[in-house]
Amino acid sequence: MRPQTEEPSTETLERQNRDTRVKVAVASDDGLTIGQHFGRAPHYVVLTLEGGEIVSSETRPKPGHHTFSPQEHHGSHSRGRHGCDAGAQPRHEAMARVVADCQAVIAGGMGWGAFQGLQACGIEAVVTDAQDLREAVLRYAEGTLPNLMERLH
Repeated sequence: MRPQTEEPSTETLERQNRDTRVKVAVASDDGLTIGQHFGRAPHYVVLTLEGGEIVSSETRPKPGHHTFSPQEHHGSHSRGRHGCDAGAQPRHEAMARVVADCQAVIAGGMGWGAFQGLQACGIEAVVTDAQDLREAVLRYAEGTLPNLMERLH
């Protein structure tokens, strides 16, 4: 017989979350607010949290619509979902590669192709209506930032 194991208490789970190092990337146009369109944002602001507090921040250039040829985006809607055409996958992989060390990416909106591409790389994609990127990352770490799937296009 196996010994029964107890489920961890809420207090234990909260302590584990505080003690865990988490890296979150935020798509941003200006380094302060969340970019409203993932593909158009020129930067990632990567915040590292430890103990529920932001301990470091860095800005990384983000590939996107501004770096790929405009012709590559024409007609990129497949069955009404943006970024799901056959040629989009390499672009989404390039966008994810820059933040492969992060657990999540937060944006104000994104196409289904980018959303699925991030997930395929093991990165949680969060779409939110929050504006302030630091506040959103803290809410994400607390588990209180809603993922607004209706903002996917």
